[in-house]
Amino acid sequence: MNEDMKEIQVGETIEVKDLAKILGIPITELIGSLLKEGILATINASLDFETASIIAEEKGIKLVPKAAIEDAEVEDEFDKQYKPKTRPPVVTIVGHVDHGKTTLLDYIRKSDVAKSEAGGITQHISSYQIEHELKDSRSGKKEKRKITFLDTPGHEAFSAIRAQGTKITDILVLVVAADDGVKPQTIEAIDLAKAAKVSTIIAINKIDKPGANLHLIKGQLVEQDFATEDMGGKNPAVLVSAKSGEGVDELLETILLMADVEDFKARDKGPAVGVVLESNLDPKKGVTATTLIQKGALKVGDAFVVSGEAGKIKSIEDYMGKKIKTAGPSLPVQLTGFSNQPLIGDILKVASSDKEAKAQAHSAGRSASARRINIATKSDLSTLSRQIKDSKMTTLNVVIKTDVFGSLEAIKKSLEAIKTDKASIKIIHEGIGGINESDVLTAEGQEGQHVFVIGFRVNPNLAAKKAAEKAGVKIFTYDIIYELIDDLKDLLFEAMEPEKIEIQKGKGKVLKIFRRGGKAKVIGVKLNIGEVEVGDYLRILREAGEDEKIPEGKILKIQHVNEELKKATAEGEFGFEVEIEEVPEEGEKVEFFKIEYNKPKL
Repeated sequence: MNEDMKEIQVGETIEVKDLAKILGIPITELIGSLLKEGILATINASLDFETASIIAEEKGIKLVPKAAIEDAEVEDEFDKQYKPKTRPPVVTIVGHVDHGKTTLLDYIRKSDVAKSEAGGITQHISSYQIEHELKDSRSGKKEKRKITFLDTPGHEAFSAIRAQGTKITDILVLVVAADDGVKPQTIEAIDLAKAAKVSTIIAINKIDKPGANLHLIKGQLVEQDFATEDMGGKNPAVLVSAKSGEGVDELLETILLMADVEDFKARDKGPAVGVVLESNLDPKKGVTATTLIQKGALKVGDAFVVSGEAGKIKSIEDYMGKKIKTAGPSLPVQLTGFSNQPLIGDILKVASSDKEAKAQAHSAGRSASARRINIATKSDLSTLSRQIKDSKMTTLNVVIKTDVFGSLEAIKKSLEAIKTDKASIKIIHEGIGGINESDVLTAEGQEGQHVFVIGFRVNPNLAAKKAAEKAGVKIFTYDIIYELIDDLKDLLFEAMEPEKIEIQKGKGKVLKIFRRGGKAKVIGVKLNIGEVEVGDYLRILREAGEDEKIPEGKILKIQHVNEELKKATAEGEFGFEVEIEEVPEEGEKVEFFKIEYNKPKL
């Protein structure tokens, strides 16, 4: 690549007409270049960053992704019109799955509600806001301060920090169990904090458990270049017990003190801007979206645009399910008024009118559609899952490419922890950097095997995409290790042969054969012991030679006199319609059983 190439910043997607303008070439010439690459595109079509980059390089221009905004939210015209005011800090708690993140969040939430309400709590939405008293260092007076907590699953942690270049989380709390130490998911959370440059507090949890080793944990954090303050780093550490509540007040005070230093502000007037944290389809309310208001004042009746679609706010409910008319900065609320489910991480903006909202939605719609298509490709996992099941393969062969060596090692370590004697994951090729054509060809070269390519925080280039499409090789990309490992676990589970288990149901004696011909025979049996249901199996108890198979078949119907039954009970005479090849003799003994299949555990 020519180092003297002109660099131009662009977003994740770019329209053909805009790319042509950047490259300084006619649109027809650009469409022709795309056609040579096998891409049929119109003037208004959206191209992904990788495709646009390859075309641009051919024209002597290097495209670079727009830098994420690290220290401020995206400005708009109203930020200058209205004076910003101090707002509550927004906090996300991250950490290893078993280290007490959820328990800590629950303790904080329930403890806060218990102070103000009787009769416990009914959680409305996962994100919520609490109040905590903090003593002013100058006046000595205590004042109630608000903190917003975003409760997000691990695989959505990155979305909780950033969305579309906008900072969402102000402070991270990294939970590390005192008796377990730094784990792969802890390292993932540390990487998120570093990448997003978010101030972090280390909460060392389970300090009251036997085996707690603070010195070991702090040493492990130093190894990850994420040291606590007492070890020469910049991250405050607080010792807590999420179970008993010990140290929780100190943790909340540390959050508020850090917020004072950072001085988080936003305008609380003018059109609102928020980010979608969750979206659901409620059978009674219709489409709902949990949204964090970032600035401005959101009101019932406001016209808005999100995910390329326009809408009007019908209702606003706070985190306790209480209906409110207005919502301000740092408040998580549940909204209605959407025609379709908005995408998690998308920005909701209030428009001046319904007409303006529709106009904005029209211009943003193509970009949103591109995102929806990108997300929908995850459905390929279902197809791959069926292929694995049908082919009865027991080894998942993967090519893995990652952004940095540390990510590759963390993924390999996590995969090694998935142990089973029934199926396995085999890495046939690994490397650092984007997914290229040779990675796809490596996967294609494994004859008679299903091989797929995984990219962690890297994407395939145009040549790789074309090669994958031609060869039928699936490419999956991830930003979060949790999600990558969970998907591989699901695929490995499909590769595992289920264990067939016979459960004895009863025994009896053949009295008479009512129908000998056809696929299904009707056999009269006296049931001596047990209970038998439609769907169970009948087996003739007789000795069989070395190459002989003992006759057995599935029970299709059960009859007693003229009544059809679903179940036959002991000490009765019944007619069984059985799908069986060989007819038993009168007087032969039979047994009844049912079949279940259990998947071995990973």
